[in-house]
Amino acid sequence: MTVSQENVRRLLRPRSVAFVGGSVAPLALACCEETGFGGPIYAVHPRRADIGGCATYRSVHDLPEAPDAAFIAANAAATVEIVGELREIGAGGAACYAAGFSETGTAEGRARELALREAAGELAVLGPNCFGVIDLVDGVSLWPVPYPSGRPERGVAVILQSGNLGINVTMSQRSLPLAFVASVGNQAVLEIADLVEAYLEMDEVTAIGIYLEGLRDVHRFAAAAARALERGIPIAVCKTGSSELGRELALTHTASLAGSDELYD
Repeated sequence: MTVSQENVRRLLRPRSVAFVGGSVAPLALACCEETGFGGPIYAVHPRRADIGGCATYRSVHDLPEAPDAAFIAANAAATVEIVGELREIGAGGAACYAAGFSETGTAEGRARELALREAAGELAVLGPNCFGVIDLVDGVSLWPVPYPSGRPERGVAVILQSGNLGINVTMSQRSLPLAFVASVGNQAVLEIADLVEAYLEMDEVTAIGIYLEGLRDVHRFAAAAARALERGIPIAVCKTGSSELGRELALTHTASLAGSDELYD
C-alpha cells in the first residue's frame, strides 16, 4: 500500500481528528461528539480559546500529534495554507469545506485549486467545496450538519458530488443500511475512483452508491468498477447533467464537465 493509499484509509476511518476554523467547524465537532467517537478530538483556531467547549491550539503545527483526518472550515486562501501545514506534520487527510475554487469559473479560482492540489502532496484531500466524510461503523464524523447516528456493523458506502443530497441521505429514516458517506466536491485531489478503491478494501461495505456529476479519469473509474464486479460489490450510480441545463449546473456546482451522456452510458 502506498503512502497516498494509506492516507485515504486514514481519512475515511480516522483514529484521531481535528477541526480547523471558527464558523462551521464547531458544528462539525459537535456532530463528531454526538456519534460517540472515542479517539482524540482536536480544535484549531488562531484566536479563540475554545471551540464547542474544546480547548483550541493556535495552529496545526501546535497539535500534539498528526491527526488522521481534519475538517477545514476556513476561507479558500487559508484552506490552501492549512492543507500544506497538515501535509508537513504528516496528517492523513482533510475535508475542505470552503468554496471559491474552480467551480467559480474564474482564473483566480482555478489557480487556487491548483495551489491546493500542490499543497496537498500525498495528503488525502476531499473537496474543496464539499461537506466532508462520515464513518458510522466506527462512530466518527467530519460533517457539519446533524443526522441520526447509529452504529451499524456493515452497510452501504455513499459517494456524492452534492453536499445537499448528502444531507438528505444521512437524514433518511428509510431502509438504506448506511455505513459510510463521502462528499467529494470539486475532486481537486481525491477522485471518486480513489474512494471506490478504498471502500472495496473494507469488509464492512456491502454496496456503493454514487451521485455523479462528472469523472476526471474515466479509465480509472472503469477499472475500479470492474474490480467491484469481481468482488461482488454492487455499484449504483445516479448520473446528473444529461441535459444542457444540467451540464451548466454541474460545471458551476463542482466544476464538473458532464460531457457526452453516450460515454457515461
